[in-house]
Amino acid sequence: MKNFFKKNILIISILLFVGLCLLRINTAPLWRDEAFSALVATNDWGKIIEIASKDTQPPLHLFFLHISYLIAGKGEFALRIWSVIGGLFTIIFAYKITSKITTNEWARFFIAPLIIFNPVLFNYALEARPYAIFTALYLGVIYFSICYNTQKKKKDLIIIFILSIAGLYIHNLFIVCVVTIFTLLVFLRYKEKKKYLGIKDFLNSYMDIILLGVVLLIAYLPWLLTFLSQLKMVSSDGFWLQFDYLNSVQQVLAMSYSGEYYYQQTELLFYVLLVTVILGIIGVLIGWGKDILKFKNKIPIFLIGSLLPLALSYLLSFKTPVLNIRYMIFLVPFFLISVVKAYQKKIFIIIIFLICSMIVTCSTLIIRPNMKEGYKVAIAQTQYNPQTDLILHKNALPVFGFRYYSDLPSYIFYKPEEIRYFEGKAAIEPKDYWQGDLTNIQRIWVMNIWQDSDFDKKIEALGFTKVSEQKFDGDLYLYLYTK
Repeated sequence: MKNFFKKNILIISILLFVGLCLLRINTAPLWRDEAFSALVATNDWGKIIEIASKDTQPPLHLFFLHISYLIAGKGEFALRIWSVIGGLFTIIFAYKITSKITTNEWARFFIAPLIIFNPVLFNYALEARPYAIFTALYLGVIYFSICYNTQKKKKDLIIIFILSIAGLYIHNLFIVCVVTIFTLLVFLRYKEKKKYLGIKDFLNSYMDIILLGVVLLIAYLPWLLTFLSQLKMVSSDGFWLQFDYLNSVQQVLAMSYSGEYYYQQTELLFYVLLVTVILGIIGVLIGWGKDILKFKNKIPIFLIGSLLPLALSYLLSFKTPVLNIRYMIFLVPFFLISVVKAYQKKIFIIIIFLICSMIVTCSTLIIRPNMKEGYKVAIAQTQYNPQTDLILHKNALPVFGFRYYSDLPSYIFYKPEEIRYFEGKAAIEPKDYWQGDLTNIQRIWVMNIWQDSDFDKKIEALGFTKVSEQKFDGDLYLYLYTK
């Protein structure tokens, strides 16, 4: 029986992951970012590109959602299935990378369950956002880079190109991954040659890598100028993420095992989380230390594959804040691989680590749905009368979730110049702003994310009085004002 599980752990893990995803994929409503992606995806191809270019990300993930929309509509299952596929390939590639760098059966055995029960990886495998696909693409490129280094097969190089260009059109931060990938390929080739080369020999020895870079650049050129424009926009207009030299790293480490809501965990869960983080960090240090001392080909996989993109993201955050768990999710599998590699001869430590991860994951599976905005319940409480009522939003944040779940007309109260671009401004049209008067309006329903006393004062200054206030999941508020 033990040998059966060892030999079939990947298949068993895949089936377990798919089963868990099918059970959870429809339990939480779409939150505002998911709803934004869902509604943008209902446009035609050209409009999707136009909106994406004015937002913060490339259009490929929106294309995937558009395909889902054309085939199966905009249901939650259809939208999230792409992320489930991303999570599935994350498991596969993490297993294959582990198999490449160690012959230990227990290391290969435990990596797949650790991937499944990591809260961050699992949660984002159930969201209609690009992060799970991003992670799978990066792991895939790393794996095929290792294969190409040992086998020199052209098909591996072609796959590296396909996965890399897909990653660049999935998420802008993948450009950091591309730098990492080429650094890895060059480093592996250098170790293979082990000697200084003249210019001619250098070109001959690295021509395949150079050509890969040229072709990749050509394929990325259609989006490159847009990316630079988006980067400038983020830098000049501010961003919702706040970069702090020390706290940003701390948050990434903390959230790696509890998701974005680590600060809401119970005291007991905090200690469980602390155990996993400590064991994990020790494991990473042991793994890196051994590689450095032995100076084997494993070094670039962990030192280059994980530390370099983290360092580049940190440096980039001085200009544009990108050091956030959603964007750094692609590094979590490396953390887990390091753990199984370091403790492969101390199985009981890996088991403790896995149990702790499962406890944290189960807790976040309960907490996470409640952290997403309860649009459906809030909308059901809105007793809208088209003759006398008006539905307003302070800004664009709740607009997309509201419109995903409701056909009722609603408007943004603030002016266009007051709406920040990262609120989804690219998908907001002039007709979405309230431009009429309130003469014939008797009741105003206001659906906001978070409380805002200044906004209350503006509504009350127009002659309305707040008569009710309701709070729903995800800090979603529904107010009713009457004359």
